[in-house]
Amino acid sequence: TEKSLRCNEYNVKFSCMADGKEISFMGSTDLYALFGNLLDNAIESVLKEADEEKRIISLNVCNRNGGCYIHVENYCSEEIEFEDGLPLTTKGDRDYYGFGVRSIRYITQKYNGNLLMHAENNKFFTDIIFYQDA
Repeated sequence: TEKSLRCNEYNVKFSCMADGKEISFMGSTDLYALFGNLLDNAIESVLKEADEEKRIISLNVCNRNGGCYIHVENYCSEEIEFEDGLPLTTKGDRDYYGFGVRSIRYITQKYNGNLLMHAENNKFFTDIIFYQDA
C-alpha cells in the first residue's frame, strides 16, 4: 500500500498480480525488505523518465514450473553498469549506496533462490525464483 500511494503521488502506473500463497514461506520482515527494495528501485528508475507514459512498473508473483516466481519490470532509459550480477548505484558514492540491491540478493540467497537482474531495450528486469523442498 505504501508503494502504491507513492506511485499515485508521482503518476506512476503500477500493476501488481500476486498470488500471496506463493510467498508464504518467507518471513514478514524479509517480505517487506524484498518487495520494498524492488519497488523503491523501480520507482526511482521510472521517475527519471521524461516521458510520463513510460512511468510504468509491473510486478508479478506466481507459480512457475513448481517454484515461486517474482518478476518486476520497468522502463529504464539510462545506461546501467553491472558488477557481480548487480546493477551499480547511479547515486554517486558506492560506499554509501547500493544496499537495496544487495539486500535483494541476500534475501534471495537466504531462501535458496536465484536472482537475475538485467537491462534490455530501455527496460529493467528483475527475476527471482524460489524452489521449496517438497
